[in-house]
Amino acid sequence: MDPLGETLDISFLADDHAGLLRFTGAFAGIVASDLAEHRWSADFEHVTFTS
Repeated sequence: MDPLGETLDISFLADDHAGLLRFTGAFAGIVASDLAEHRWSADFEHVTFTS
């Protein structure tokens, strides 16, 4: 599988970016929506994010 788009540096979203150990709310996820008919859904059993 080929990567989707360019590689971006998102290290500024890390908890330790501010210098104090605090939560920044950085999350990654996947979602699928049927915006046309609102009849279909998607269930994901396993998703892997790599860096």
